[in-house]
Amino acid sequence: MIPYIDIHTHSIHSGTGCIEVVSLDMADLHTNCGGDVDAICQKVSSCGQYAAIGLHPWNVASAEVCLATLPIVVQRCPNVRFIGEVGLDRTRDIDMGWQKNVFQTQVEMSEDLSIPMVIHCVRAFDELLCMRKALNPHQRWIVHGFRGKPELARQLMRSGLDISMGEHYNPLSLGVIPMDRLWIETDMSESNIQSVYTSLCENLNIDADTLRESVFQRFQHLMDAHKPTNSPKIVVN
Repeated sequence: MIPYIDIHTHSIHSGTGCIEVVSLDMADLHTNCGGDVDAICQKVSSCGQYAAIGLHPWNVASAEVCLATLPIVVQRCPNVRFIGEVGLDRTRDIDMGWQKNVFQTQVEMSEDLSIPMVIHCVRAFDELLCMRKALNPHQRWIVHGFRGKPELARQLMRSGLDISMGEHYNPLSLGVIPMDRLWIETDMSESNIQSVYTSLCENLNIDADTLRESVFQRFQHLMDAHKPTNSPKIVVN
């Protein structure tokens, strides 16, 4: 059976038939591991087959030490295949200029390391799109947890971004996203990935196998295009 792809989750689930990209924040890793790089790498390597690491915009106060460690962890941990979740957030009392500086640094790392990004963006899409245009990145950007309106979805796609939807989403926006630009996630939800696929399929009026195969084939292609020399093969749990 074709596996479900969960492009962004913060938990390792026990279900079978699912491939997960587990997101780990560098600030949390530094705190929990006492700044020990070996311990951080061990924790990241043990989190699952695929991982995303980055400095969340809520935690940019820890940028100096975390950003120095991030490329080391990516290079030492072959399961790290994304920079994320990273981005911009206007709902927090954190200087936007500093958020943009930290985000740009991680975009540059994504380009240098040739791995895609998982983007967190809340009420800062104008800034995100401006940075996208200015930086002109080659790596794929996936905006996670999208709940915005159809016109915003169209703007993102016109700028070359992909969109990921989870348990809560705008059905009208779902209808304007081509299947080859759509990803699916659980994020921090207690719902399993199968139920999210089911909900999306019902709104799209397509069968689950069609959506599952589309996402899996794109994921496989993305992983093959950004494969470190010591990377494991895709394994279905």
